[in-house]
Formats: sequence, structure tokens, C-alpha cells
Amino acid sequence: MKTKKLKKKHDKETHKHLVLKKDLLCEKNLKNNFTKFFFIIPFLIAITLGVYYVYNLKTEIGNLGFPLDDPWIHLTFAKNLIQYGAFSYYKNEIVTSGSTSPLYTLLSTIFFILIKNEFILSYSIGIIFYGLAALIIFLIIQQTTNSNLSALIFSILFALQPKLSLISVSGMETTLFVFLLLLAFYFFIKENFLWSGIVTALSVWARPEGLILALIFFIVVLLQRFTFIDNLQIKKLKVQQIIKKLIPFIVILSGYFLFNYLLSGNLLPNTYKAKIMYYLGSSRENFLKRDVISFFTSNEFTIWWVLFLLGLGWIIYYAFKRKYDQLFISILFSLTFVLIYYIQLPFSHRFSRYLMPVIPFFMFTGYMAFQKGLQYLKHRFKGDQSIFLNFLFVTVVAINLYTSISNLPETLKEFNYSVDYHNVRHVKVANWLKENTLPNSVIATHDIGALAFYSGRKIIDMVGLINPEVIPHLKDKNFSEFLKNYFIKNKVTHFVTMRNWFEAVNQAPIYVPINEFEYFEVFEFKPERLYLMPLEASFYNQQALIQIQRKNNRAAIEFLKRSLTIAPNSSRTHLLLGSTYSLIEDYNNAEYYLKRALMLFPEYLEANYELARVYFLKKDVANAKNYLTKALEINPDHLPTLQLMLTITEQFENNPEESQKYRIKISEINSKLVN
Repeated sequence: MKTKKLKKKHDKETHKHLVLKKDLLCEKNLKNNFTKFFFIIPFLIAITLGVYYVYNLKTEIGNLGFPLDDPWIHLTFAKNLIQYGAFSYYKNEIVTSGSTSPLYTLLSTIFFILIKNEFILSYSIGIIFYGLAALIIFLIIQQTTNSNLSALIFSILFALQPKLSLISVSGMETTLFVFLLLLAFYFFIKENFLWSGIVTALSVWARPEGLILALIFFIVVLLQRFTFIDNLQIKKLKVQQIIKKLIPFIVILSGYFLFNYLLSGNLLPNTYKAKIMYYLGSSRENFLKRDVISFFTSNEFTIWWVLFLLGLGWIIYYAFKRKYDQLFISILFSLTFVLIYYIQLPFSHRFSRYLMPVIPFFMFTGYMAFQKGLQYLKHRFKGDQSIFLNFLFVTVVAINLYTSISNLPETLKEFNYSVDYHNVRHVKVANWLKENTLPNSVIATHDIGALAFYSGRKIIDMVGLINPEVIPHLKDKNFSEFLKNYFIKNKVTHFVTMRNWFEAVNQAPIYVPINEFEYFEVFEFKPERLYLMPLEASFYNQQALIQIQRKNNRAAIEFLKRSLTIAPNSSRTHLLLGSTYSLIEDYNNAEYYLKRALMLFPEYLEANYELARVYFLKKDVANAKNYLTKALEINPDHLPTLQLMLTITEQFENNPEESQKYRIKISEINSKLVN
């Protein structure tokens, strides 16, 4: 009887234990199922942040737009591909490999069929791939650390990264490229070499720098196979198996080279060679200091660069031990990427966007190095250090969160400013060309994006992105003469330049959209008048203007004289030199150089006014009025000329009737300016 009671009690307790175990198992499964969906959080954060950029832009500026001119290049190719079935920049007439990212252009074409608004189309692609990149980052950390929580924390830090969030709404291919790089990296660390090769080849279609990742994978595979002592899968594969896995990579990559070669006769896009040639001679020292060191040690990377250096230390340690770690890929890619730009193209462009693909690998290196550092401290010190280590981890994560979030307002402001900058210059000029030129007009310019997309005119590219025959001549001393002949050959009717790119002198622009720094000017092409300043001469002019602003007039004069030795027929340099001499009250030299400016360009409004002002200061009222009259013939509404003419008629001629005429004119102009 007693035995039965004990058995019954035991069975009851066993049942309770099984029920409790089942409940705990269910709770654990529920928790595991929940953590499986952690990747949704950074994905949604990245998407939300991108959408907020667009919302903020619309609220603050009132119009949508792009912070760069290049997005319209992709859109122009996409539009022509749909309308004419040709990878062309004008109807089906300029078939060329002028897109740095054929894959992004093809994606834009597909989206163009579904979404007609060019901005929503481009924002959608950029934001979606930014979200997908955050998702892949989660999977990479999960695979590397076997921790969902660690993956969640890092992927949130990635999703909130200000520079990457900005570029997601730039209309450029950067987030697509970053996504493909990360996806290839993910497959590689899973030792899925087939898919890693396929995605790496696709990344080259997104940007040619994908070849850098292919090179790094090749180096790491060699190290894995012949150097590292770890039990890696690559050691078990036979050569035939490796070659078999490489076939799709080779086919896709060959297709990319063939595509470019058939379109333009080169294995890489025109853009690659054009930008290398244009920026040839750029200071590598400045690139290293400004574009690399300043960029990767900026406020939002306050701790990351220290952790990256820690990662370098770990790699040196592992190299001596002949042990493999995923940090080899991220560090080698980051350093090689920067090194190749340092050698080939020491220029990172606006927002340092050329270096942005390094950011996720830079952050990954720092995060994993930090994790390894915590593990080392845990095993190095005796006793339970979990409270201290957790505090250290939370502190570092909190600082990174703070620096990212605190930088977002400034990044939003920078994005809005850049969009407005392009809207009031590039878009405005494009619409002016559409309304004020004939449909068969041919426009030469160096910023080919918005002008082609909105004007509908045929574009001739002055830096060779779509016209590769220009590229070999970019650094010619007689480049201006080459362009003149090239314009005649291509029946150019107008050319549009930004003054700090190609400074056109001895000719007045027919349209200037905004009268402030970085003038974007429209000129009629007159072969007998075209004179483009050599870049070196323009550089000296810009340095002179900086010195004038600092009131270092003597230094400015030296820069301007250097400029004249390179470009002696520049009316603008003579104007600047004459004006600077007048500032130091050397009126004889001022008169000499201003007259030289007018010999080169008689209709030069500013030179006529400035010479009149010099004569006025010399008390030569008759000559002053003579040049003021010429200035008003050129522009009857030139306010400084009218004001000086009013002073002369009032103080020296005592002519109330004429004075009143100028006073009324000045008042009308001021009223228009206020309105």
C-alpha cells in the first residue's frame, strides 16, 4: 500500500517536472523564434532613416532632388534604354559605357517602368539596399559571433551611420555596391565559395572597385590553403573543385569586360579613365590627410578608429600564430581600397563617397576587435569581471550610438544644402536650355547629368565620361584649342561650365542661374571667342581671390602674375590684377591691366566699370563717365555703374535732371531685389 502511494507521488512529481520542462522548452523556443527576427529591427531602422531624409528635404526645401549631378546620368541611360532600346546617352546616337555602374543603371531602368518620378525611383533603390545591407551585416556578425544580440547591436550601429544614411538617398549606386560587397563577404565566411564568387562578380557590375574584393578573396584563399594551420574547408577542396566553383565568377566578370569593350573599346567604363586623367596630379598628401585620416577619425568615428587599430594588432598576432580570422578580409580590403585610391585617384569626391564602401568593413574590424579584447580581458584576469566588462561594452556602444545620432542633424542639413545647390544651378540651367534653345542644339558641358535629363538636348562631355575620345587630351596644354576644334566637329551650339572647373573668359555668359560662389554659366559657342583657362592658371586666380579676401593684396598680385605667365590672354586675370592694384592705390598699374582686359574683351562689363572707378579715383571724371556709359550699354541695370554715375552727375556735373533719372532707376532695381 505504502509502495503504491510512493509510486503515485513519484508519478505526480514526474508529471509536474515534465510539464515544467515542457513550459521552459516552449519559452526557450519562443525566445529563439523571437531572436531569429532580430534582423528586421536594423532593416526597419535603415529604411525609416532613409524615408526621414526625404520627408525632411521636402519639409525644409520644398522640392525633391539629388545632392550630386551623377544620379541623372544613370537616369538618362535608363530613359534612353526604355525609349530607344540602346545603352545610349542621347536617343540611340551616343552608345557608350559612360555608366560607372551598369547594374545600377539596369535596375533604374526596371524601376523606371514601374515608377515615373525620378526621385522616388532613385530613393527607393538606395534605401532598399541600405536596409538589405543592414540585414546582411546582422547575418555576418551572427555567423561570426554566434550571438543574435551582438548582431543586433552592431547592425543597429551600422543602420544609424550618418554618412551611409545620407548616401542612401543620393540617387547613387553606393548602397547597392555596399550590399553586394557585404553579401559576398557573408558567403565567403560561410565558406560558400560558389555564391561568394557570383556575388563578387556582380559587385564589379555595380562598381569596378569590386575587383579589389575579388583580389582580397584570392589572397586570403591562398593564405588559407598554404599558410594557415586551421582546419579550413578550402584545404579539403581539390584544384578541380575550386576551378569549378570559379566558373560562374569568370563568366559574369568576362561579361562585364566584354560589355565595356563593345560599347567603348575599353575593359573598364569611360568614367574610370576620365576621372583618373582629370584628377591626375592631385596631391596624395592632401588625400591622405583630408580624405582618409580626417574622414575616418571624424566625430562619428570617435571610437571606431581606435578599435580598428586594435584589430590591426589582433591580425599581427594571428599572423605570427598562423591562425586564420575573418578580420584578415576586412582589414586587407579596407587598407587595399584606400591604397589603390591613393595611387590611382587621390580624390574621394563630395561626401567622400568613393571611400564609403570601406565604412562597413572598417566598423566590422573595430567591433570584432573589441569583442576579442573583451574575451581576452575575461580570461586574463582572475575572478568574475562580468560587471566591469559589461559596463565597458555598454559604454562603448552608447558612445557610438550618441556620436551617430548627434551627427544626424548636421548630415540632414548637409544633404538639404547639396540638393538645393544642384536644383538652383544644374536643374535650373537644364530647364532654361529646354525653353531657350532649339531642339537640335548641341550642349557641351562637364556636368552632364541634369542637363541631359531635363533639357532633352544632345550633350557633348568635356571630360570624357560619355565621349572617351576627349580623355587623352584632358591634360594637354592646348586643351582649349582641342575643345574648340572638337566643338566645331560636333556642331556644338552652347557650352555650360562651372567656373572652378573650366573658366571661360573673353566672352560674356548668356545665362547665369545664381550670382554666387561656384557660378554655373551658359555661353553661346563662338569659335573666334572661346578661351578656356588652363587649370593651373585658374587655380592661381582662385588663390589670388582668397588672398584678396584676407587683405593680402601683394600676395594676390604674385598669384595673378603667375597665372598670366600660363594664360596671357585671360581678360579675367587682367581684370583681377587691375582691381587688386587699385586696392593698393597703384592706379597707373590698375589702368594698364584693366585696359589690357578690355583689349581682349571689349564688352567686359566689370572691366569697363572697374576702369571707370579707377579714373574716378584719379579725378579724371570725363574718362570715368565714358567707361560708365559703355558699361550701361552692356547692362543698363548694372547697379554699381548706376550708383557711380549718380555720384558723378550730382557732385561734379550738378545735373539735377540726369541725377534724378539715375536715382529713379536705382530705386526701381532695389525694389525688384527686395521683392
